[in-house]
Amino acid sequence: MRRVPLLTLLILAFALSACQPLYPTAGMDRPTRTPTITPTLTRTPRPTATLTPTPTITPTPTNTVVPADTFTPAPTLTPLPPSTGPFTLVRGFDAQLFPGLLTALSPLADGRFWLSGPNDAVLFDPTSGQAARVRFASPPLGVDSAGRAWELDATGSFVSAWDGQTWTAYAEGLGWTPLMPPTAPLEFHTAADGSVWLATAADLRRFDGARWRVFTPFEMGIELPWKAGVTTDLLLALGPDGSAWAGSCDRTAAGPTGQGSLRRFKDNRWTDAALPAAPACVSALAAAPDGSLWVGLYGGTLWKFDAAAQTWLEQSALPLPPDRTTYADFIDFPLDDAGLPWPLIQVCTASGCGQQVARFRQSANGGWESFGSSQQPPRQRLLFDRADTLWLVTPDQIGFFDAGGNFTPIEALTVRAAALDADGKLWLAAENEGQLGLWVEGG
Repeated sequence: MRRVPLLTLLILAFALSACQPLYPTAGMDRPTRTPTITPTLTRTPRPTATLTPTPTITPTPTNTVVPADTFTPAPTLTPLPPSTGPFTLVRGFDAQLFPGLLTALSPLADGRFWLSGPNDAVLFDPTSGQAARVRFASPPLGVDSAGRAWELDATGSFVSAWDGQTWTAYAEGLGWTPLMPPTAPLEFHTAADGSVWLATAADLRRFDGARWRVFTPFEMGIELPWKAGVTTDLLLALGPDGSAWAGSCDRTAAGPTGQGSLRRFKDNRWTDAALPAAPACVSALAAAPDGSLWVGLYGGTLWKFDAAAQTWLEQSALPLPPDRTTYADFIDFPLDDAGLPWPLIQVCTASGCGQQVARFRQSANGGWESFGSSQQPPRQRLLFDRADTLWLVTPDQIGFFDAGGNFTPIEALTVRAAALDADGKLWLAAENEGQLGLWVEGG
C-alpha cells in the first residue's frame, strides 16, 4: 500500500471542513437576525403664533411694560403757563413720562392719548394722570382705531400690537407673510370699519381684527417690471365705504419710468380703476368723505374720480413758477372739510430736484393758485380744525393762516407732535421754555 504523506492528509482535512456550514442544519434552527427599526422622525413645528386671535408670542425680549396702575407722571418742576395763544395747557410732563424723542401724538376715542417716538410709546390718560410706557424694538408703525400700537419685528417675521397691558403677535399662522428683508417705514392706515392696512415695498396687507391678508401685486393686477435697477412704489388710500385704492410707480435711480397703474378694491376683489392717464406714475392719493378720489401724478397733473357720477375728471395742471422748470413728487396731499386738496409738490430746476416746494389750493374758477410763502419748509403738514382754521405744522413750529394766506406763528411753543381728534379739535405735544406739556386748542 502506497503511503499518503501526512501533509497531504492535513490539507484534505482542512478543505473538507471549510465546505461544511458554520451552523449544523439538522436538529438546530438557524439564528434569526432581528432587523433594526429606525424611529420615524417627528417634525417639530416652527415657533409661530398659534391659530387663535390671541397668540402668545412675545415680540421681543427687550420690550418692557410699565403697568398703567403703577406709573403716574410727576408734575413738571417749572410750572407751565395755563395758556399760550389759542392753546390751553392740559398737563405738564417731566422726563419720567417720556425720556426719549417724541415724534407722534394720537388721540383715542376714549380720551386717552398715545405719545410715541422712534423707540418709546406712552399710553396716557389726562383725566387720571396715569400712563403705561413700553419700549419698542423698532419704530412703531401706528395706532389703530381700537387704540393699539403696532410694531414690526426686526426680522420681518411677525407683527405685534400692544394695547397698554398686553402684546398680541401675528405671524404666519394668522395670515402674516414674512417681509424679507423688512422694509421701513411702512404706510400705516386705519379704515372706517376698524381694519388696519399696511403698504409695504412688496405688497398691501389688511388686518380684519383676527387675521392678516396679504395682497400681492399679481393678485391686485399690478404688473411689476422685473428689471434690474427698477423698483415699484405702492401707495394706498381708503374710502369711507370700505373700498381701497392702490397706486403704483416704477422708478429707477434717475427717477420714474412713466409706468404705473391705479387699482380699486371693492366687494373683496381688485379691479382696474380705469384712470384715463394710465400708465402713469401715481405720486399721491387721497380719498374724500363723499367717496371721491384725488390722484396726483408725478410732474404735477391731478385727476379726480367723482363718486356721484362714477367718472374721471381731469383737473388743470399746477401752474409753474416763472423761475422754475418742472415739478416732481407730491409730498403732502391733505383734503379740507369740503374734500378739496391742498397739494404740496417738490420743485425742480435745471440743477435737479432739491428741497424747494410749492403749495397750492383750488381757486374759485376751478384752477390752482399758489398758497403761502415761496420759502416754505419741505417738511410740513396742513391741518384743518373744526373751526375751519388752517394750521401749518413744521418739525419745530406751529402757526395758522388767515383768509388771505398770511401766516401767524405761535412763538412760545416748540411743537413736537400735533393731531386732530375725532371732533376736529387740535392737540399738541409741545415745549414751553424746555418743559414738555399736552395742549389743546381752545380748552
